[in-house]
Amino acid sequence: NPRLIQAADTSMNVLEFSAPAGGNFIVRLQPKMASRGKYDLKILLNPILGFPISSSVKSSIGSLWGDPRDAGVRKHEGIDIFAKKGSPVVAVTNGSIRRIGDGGIGGKVIWFNPDNENFSVYYAHLDTQYVVSGQQVTKGQVLGTVGNTGNAKFTPAHLHFGVYTGNGAIDPLGFVKEIKEPVFASNRKLNQWYKTTAKTKLYPSPLKKNALSLPAMARIKTISISNEFYRVVLEDGSKAFVSVNELTDKMKL
Repeated sequence: NPRLIQAADTSMNVLEFSAPAGGNFIVRLQPKMASRGKYDLKILLNPILGFPISSSVKSSIGSLWGDPRDAGVRKHEGIDIFAKKGSPVVAVTNGSIRRIGDGGIGGKVIWFNPDNENFSVYYAHLDTQYVVSGQQVTKGQVLGTVGNTGNAKFTPAHLHFGVYTGNGAIDPLGFVKEIKEPVFASNRKLNQWYKTTAKTKLYPSPLKKNALSLPAMARIKTISISNEFYRVVLEDGSKAFVSVNELTDKMKL
C-alpha cells in the first residue's frame, strides 16, 4: 500500500525529500471539493549533499569514478576536485566526524557521517584538518583545506571525495553535482499565435537537428508540448517544433 511521504497546501507548494533507491512514487493533485483547477507540476532531481569545496573559490572535477589508477591495477573509487592549495573544504550536510587520520595513500583524511543517512563520506589529500573525531558539524562548516598529501604529493592540489556504504565505495558524483533545471514549455502559451523573427529556428522534430528555413515574420500557432519544445502549426498547415527558449512574449500576436 502507498505510504504518505509529504503533503502540501496553499501555504507550501514545494516538496523535497530524499528518495530511496528504486521504488515507485505517486503524486496526487486534488483541488477543493466541487471545484476545478489547473496545475503546472515540476519534478526535479537535485543532489542530496552540498558541494565539498567552498563556493567562494574556483574548483573543478578533474577525475571521475572508475578512472584507472597505478597503470590500470586499480580503479578510482571517488572523484577528484581540483582547487588551489589551502581552499576551504566544507561539510556537505549536517553530521558528525567519525575519525580523522594522517598516513597511507589518502594522506590527511576525514571520515564524516551525515545525519540520518546510511552512508559515510571520505575526504582525502587534505593540507589541514580543523575538526576532531566525534565533533558535530553543520552543512557548509569548514573541515579543512585542499592539499596534496598521501600519494598525491606529486600532483596538483585536489580533494579526493568518496561515498561509502556497507557494501563499499559507490560513485559520489550524483550526490554532489548540481543538475541544471530544465526549462519546460508551459500550458499558458498553448493555442496562441506568434510572429517569428530572423533568429527563430523551427525543427521537424524535438531534437534541434536540421533547422527548417523560414522567412521572418511568419505566423505560427502553438498546439502541443513536448518537454522543452512547443509543436506549432504554420499558416499553410505544416507543423514543426520550436524550443521554449525561442518563444518570447514579445513575439505574441
